[in-house]
Amino acid sequence: MEKYGDQVKSIEFIQHPIQRAKHKAVPIEDLKPGSYCILAVDALFELFNEIIWGSRVFEKHKVPKIIEYVLKIPTLLFKSELRFPHFIKTAHLHRLLASFEVSLSSFHFPANPVKEVRNAKADHGFTLQNLKNELTYLGLTETFPDITDYAEIAYNEVMRVKKEMLLRTCDLFDAIEHCQLLCIFNRSPFLKQFLHNQKACHRLVGLHCDLCIKEKVEKSENQEAWDLDESSSTKSPIDCKKCSQTLQTIEDVKKELKTSQNKENKMRKKVSELEKKLDVENVQNEQEVKEMEDDLRGKQEELNILRNDSLKVHDVLMEIADLKQKHSKLEKHVEGLKEENLKQERNYNLTQSNLEANLSSMREGLTILQQYTEELEQERQKYQEMLTARSEETSVQAEPAGGEEEMLDVTKQIEEAKEEKIRLKAEHDANERIIQQLLDKLANFS
Repeated sequence: MEKYGDQVKSIEFIQHPIQRAKHKAVPIEDLKPGSYCILAVDALFELFNEIIWGSRVFEKHKVPKIIEYVLKIPTLLFKSELRFPHFIKTAHLHRLLASFEVSLSSFHFPANPVKEVRNAKADHGFTLQNLKNELTYLGLTETFPDITDYAEIAYNEVMRVKKEMLLRTCDLFDAIEHCQLLCIFNRSPFLKQFLHNQKACHRLVGLHCDLCIKEKVEKSENQEAWDLDESSSTKSPIDCKKCSQTLQTIEDVKKELKTSQNKENKMRKKVSELEKKLDVENVQNEQEVKEMEDDLRGKQEELNILRNDSLKVHDVLMEIADLKQKHSKLEKHVEGLKEENLKQERNYNLTQSNLEANLSSMREGLTILQQYTEELEQERQKYQEMLTARSEETSVQAEPAGGEEEMLDVTKQIEEAKEEKIRLKAEHDANERIIQQLLDKLANFS
């Protein structure tokens, strides 16, 4: 309008209906082919519908900072200072949603698992208390501590616009969204001003708009002044009564405005205190989480040390098992050696007994042989003496043949006895050595 000025009078406008589905407006084709737009207020509600149900932001990230972050998103596209309804290109809205998703992932807010909305009862729908319970079940009371304060407004609204006799699960979704929208808009003067300038405060039932109340008061005051200017000095009692009623209405509206402002101030103070309390609790929780993480790391290190010690103990136990197995084998081997030793000892004792018997027998034989040798030696000496005597008696007489042969036999027997003595002595020495070796072995085994 400002751009074309007086030329607007020569422009013919084409009326186009604004059609809406339950949660979206039907796009209108722009002047540029392939480009579409929707009313700015419809774009705003579509944006928050996507944030609430598409991204489930307030259920995933239950921290106060997420509210501050979300409230900054509309300021990137919408202008609260424009005091007339206008359109927003759908492409711009889609780009804003895409950038919101990207930037949200970069902030690394603590994420919680999202729970699904439970179904309403088929036989009696759901009650106001069921709605409050569902808000708590979804964890929204952690993100918005005051959200249950708006449950009754949302419940009455879905009761007013329901399509069936009983409230359904889709109505429960609408009530949950309505509660979240009231929490969001009541925390943002920017959004309130934008909605008021777009003449759309009625779109969010239960929203407390100071600008609307102020306009009503100003309108009433202007109407009162207008009525006073047009009235004559001679007013009828009926007109005076009408003026009094108007003044009373103005006073009532002012009182209502003041009461609403007081309530809003109290609510803001309460929200501020809750936010401060949540900030303190958040800091404490972060500190506790940090301490728990440190403790967890310490426990993990202790667990790793215990695992290493366990592995070492396992290795030691394996070595002990191997040693026990070896010890068992050694014990069996020792038992075998002991049995073998007993056998060898018995064999040794038997052999020793045999050898001692043989040695005793050999010693007896050697003694007898020695006696026999001595006897032979004596006889040889006797014969030698006899021969010497005979040779002295007759030196020329030849020696009898029988005496020489007998002498040779005696000499031969003496030689054989000597050889037998030598042999028996050698055997005796050999037996002595064998007995000593057996005694040494027996001493080593024992």
